[in-house]
Amino acid sequence: MSTLKRVVILTLLLAATEVSANNGLLFVGFGSESLNMGGADIAVARDTTALNTNPAGLAQLKRGALDAYGTLTYAVDVGHKDSVGNDIGVSNRLTPTMGIGYGQRLEGTKLTWGAGFFVQGGAGNKFENLATNAGTRDELSTRLAIFKLGPGVAYEVSDRLRIGGTLAAVFGTLEQKLFPGTSLLAPAPFFGIDAEGLKATGVSARVGLQYLASDRLTLAAVYSPKTKLDFKDGTLKSNQSAAGLGVVTYRDARIEGFALPQELSFGTAWKSEGERLLVSTKFAWLNWNDALNQQSIIASDPSGPAAVSSISRDSPLNWKDQYVFALGLAYKTDIGTTIYGGFNLANNPVPRETLTPLLSPAIARKHLTAGFSHPLEGGYKLSGGILYVFPEKVTYTNPSLQPLLGANSEERISYIGINAMLSKSW
Repeated sequence: MSTLKRVVILTLLLAATEVSANNGLLFVGFGSESLNMGGADIAVARDTTALNTNPAGLAQLKRGALDAYGTLTYAVDVGHKDSVGNDIGVSNRLTPTMGIGYGQRLEGTKLTWGAGFFVQGGAGNKFENLATNAGTRDELSTRLAIFKLGPGVAYEVSDRLRIGGTLAAVFGTLEQKLFPGTSLLAPAPFFGIDAEGLKATGVSARVGLQYLASDRLTLAAVYSPKTKLDFKDGTLKSNQSAAGLGVVTYRDARIEGFALPQELSFGTAWKSEGERLLVSTKFAWLNWNDALNQQSIIASDPSGPAAVSSISRDSPLNWKDQYVFALGLAYKTDIGTTIYGGFNLANNPVPRETLTPLLSPAIARKHLTAGFSHPLEGGYKLSGGILYVFPEKVTYTNPSLQPLLGANSEERISYIGINAMLSKSW
């Protein structure tokens, strides 16, 4: 293998790692009630966002319903520090997301159907003007977004048992810059890259149930298999100036081995006499070890005849399985307003030897949430809330980043976020 090919492979290998948010790549919750209860949602799910939490909850709709929500997250302190002298925060501090769901009970039946669109996960860190061991100042950034669109159905088997399922199309987009202005052969060879236009499609299924063990206690379970997402149809610019080739554009770039994890969740919801107080829990297993264990990046069809014709290399990620515990509270006041609170605790699934500045949102472990909902005239309801991600800091050495950023790097995160949702029933 030529020196040029080894250099390009090393650079592409670094680019095969992605960003993530909240519980790994997945958001803590979907819709105001889910978010405001810290994601302790599967035993409570009772609006159209149940399509993306526990589809069995659709069966609680006795008529038509529409829910639309949005979130906005602010990076209080998402930063990178290393032995080269960098101590810098991200330049893109605001991240918006949204979702919308519709549900309708079929008249005279116990069957409810619905459809929804949700931003499922993803994030993006952008570090500008980073110093490198090559003597350059350059950019390190990723923009990853995952969307979900599809129908679902739920059936009220009896007064105590509800079941449901969804089948959705999943779409992903990815752009990444890894020191695109840096190119060197020695002492540590490196060719910067700029990858864009990568797209992925897949199919996601989700099934769930809610069982009323008593008038006050509901038990719930949800299962979702792994969703494979191979990013393709992109272009990759490789800065091979140090080899005298300038910036080479590879017109066919793809990343294989990317997936959303298999998930198994159990939950409970207890309500007091009079139903003023609701206490909900969720315990979830996310099989990241199988979803992000190893990736392959492949680039071909270069713009210049002197460039390497194709590149293919496996990259270990070795993510660990993640375990999530969520606790949520809801209290209904005399004026009809419901007050929410929640806490979400998870382990960090990213090993120290594969962590990068682009993966820092994945190290989030503790989330605190609060919010409200209030009924309005005409069948409308307004909900909103806040989320706080407690500060986390990880010191690590990633061998693939060490030539440019040195050993013993540090990633730190802290976020706040808000959400709002408008609901209509008829």
